[in-house]
Amino acid sequence: LRIRHLAGVDSLTNLPNRRWALQQLARMIARGRRGSEGFALLSLDLDGFKPVNDTYGHAAGDLVLAEIGRRLMASVRPGDQVARMGGDEFVLLVPTDGSNDQDWLCAVALRVQAAINRPMAIEGHWVVVGASIGIARFPEDGDQSEVLLRKADEAMYRAKHGRAHGIEFASRRPGATDEDADADADARP
Repeated sequence: LRIRHLAGVDSLTNLPNRRWALQQLARMIARGRRGSEGFALLSLDLDGFKPVNDTYGHAAGDLVLAEIGRRLMASVRPGDQVARMGGDEFVLLVPTDGSNDQDWLCAVALRVQAAINRPMAIEGHWVVVGASIGIARFPEDGDQSEVLLRKADEAMYRAKHGRAHGIEFASRRPGATDEDADADADARP
């Protein structure tokens, strides 16, 4: 049992790992297909992490990743699931119900960004990293693990390189126009 537990845990951050996240994602999809709640998959990639590694070394980078893991766990609700996918990439699996709309998911992403963006003391230096977040929703954006992961990652890369203040959805809310998307992006802090 202990070996099975360790096989699902990232030793650096003590968060569940990629293998565990993929298993949880499959379970959530299976439940969703049976008609229970939906969920959102948030794909996170750290911004400004590579310069920390390059400037202060990999040991400092490891300390940053461990701190980010703690901050992610502290910023989510009970029932939300956080995992490290590898490198400086993380996912959050957030159960939703019919009332959890795009604004609510944006607020979740902003809370996570705020937790990550706080300066941290690493080996006598103050370090700040950020996060780009892509959000895919089940079942709106797909009903297979690979599709949801791909769409969340694509949205995250758009967030990293776009003007959406680091948060992007795989698909817009029904009826939204390009002008609405621009206004949504401009309204975010």
